[in-house]
Amino acid sequence: MDVSIAIVSWNVKEQLKRCIQSIYDHTHNLNFEVFVVDNNSKDDTCGMIRNNNFNVNLIKNEQNYGFSYACNQAIKKSHGKYILLLNPDTEIKQDSIKKMVDYMQKQTDCGIAGCKIVNFDSTTQPSVRKFPDLKSHLLILLKIHNFVSNSKSISKYYCIHLFIIHIFYLIHFLKILCMIIITMVIIIKLIPK
Repeated sequence: MDVSIAIVSWNVKEQLKRCIQSIYDHTHNLNFEVFVVDNNSKDDTCGMIRNNNFNVNLIKNEQNYGFSYACNQAIKKSHGKYILLLNPDTEIKQDSIKKMVDYMQKQTDCGIAGCKIVNFDSTTQPSVRKFPDLKSHLLILLKIHNFVSNSKSISKYYCIHLFIIHIFYLIHFLKILCMIIITMVIIIKLIPK
């Protein structure tokens, strides 16, 4: 198994449906499995999954345990060399998962990677950060960064240059919108029964 995809769901039935469909429409030449952990949704998310005959491993929680707990439930049952944590409001495009797996296989010193995230209007959604320096930290804390977006310090913090030249780069923070992790770097706390 190349990759196990873990999606945590809570009352996002329609977005989840598009997410799952996009995985199957845009993931080729890759052995993968999909886990959906539903945190007690009230919008019949589980019924939607059953009615659409999605090839999904469904874990239905009787209460909302939160994101990290639900991720660990899926990770514990996964079989993939890599784990892809994917938000349910995400749609996969252009074989992105295969490209991420290929990158991880070539970069054996890399334990976690993300990909470029774009909004529905094709604008880039900032998804990485560097550690802030004193100036950027103050600008952000005082909410001034919204008015001085051309600041070098802010641009460095938000890694703006990465989205212009499309390079691979060591960063300090990565949003969990779409994150791939090699299984051997995951330490799972046992989930109490």
